[in-house]
Amino acid sequence: MPLADLSGDAVGRVKGYTCPPPQICAVADENLVTGQTFDNVLGSALQVFVISSANGWSPIMFEMQDSDYFAAAIFFILGLVVLNFWLSQLGVAIIVSSFHDVRAETRRSAFGGRLTAAAAPALGIAPVARPSKAAVLYQRSRYLWVALAVASLAAQATLTAGSSRAHLRLICASCAA
Repeated sequence: MPLADLSGDAVGRVKGYTCPPPQICAVADENLVTGQTFDNVLGSALQVFVISSANGWSPIMFEMQDSDYFAAAIFFILGLVVLNFWLSQLGVAIIVSSFHDVRAETRRSAFGGRLTAAAAPALGIAPVARPSKAAVLYQRSRYLWVALAVASLAAQATLTAGSSRAHLRLICASCAA
C-alpha cells in the first residue's frame, strides 16, 4: 500500500512520489512544518510571490516535485523565467516612466538641475557656454582617477596568506591613502 489517507485506508491512484516498499506515505490535511501550501488563494499567492522573486524558491520546488514532477517542472520553468523577466522589466518601465514624467513637467533633466538643450531657448535662458576650471581639470584627469582606483583594487585583490611584508606594506599604504 504505497499511499494512505489519514484513516489509513488506501488511496486509489498513486501520483507523483511513491514511498519505498517498507514505508507507507500518508496524506495529511496541511503542511504544518514549513507552511508552504497551495490549498488556498492567500497561500498560493504567497508561494507565487516567493517563486517570482527568486528568493527561497528551491525548497518549494523540491516539495512540489515530490508530489507531481511534470506539473512542478512546467510551473517552475514558467514561474522563474516568465515572472522574473516580467517583474524586472516592469521595474525598469516604472523607473523610465517616472524619469519621463519629471523631465516633461520641469523641462529639466531628471538626473540633475540642468536645463535640457531644447528647453533653454524656450525659457529665454542662454545655456552656460564655458565650463569652470575645476570641471575642465576633472575632464582631463578623470581616467587617471579611474586607473588609480583600479590599481588599488588590483593590489588588494592580490593579497594572500603567503604575501610578503613588502606586499602587505604596499596594500596597507594604498588602504590608508
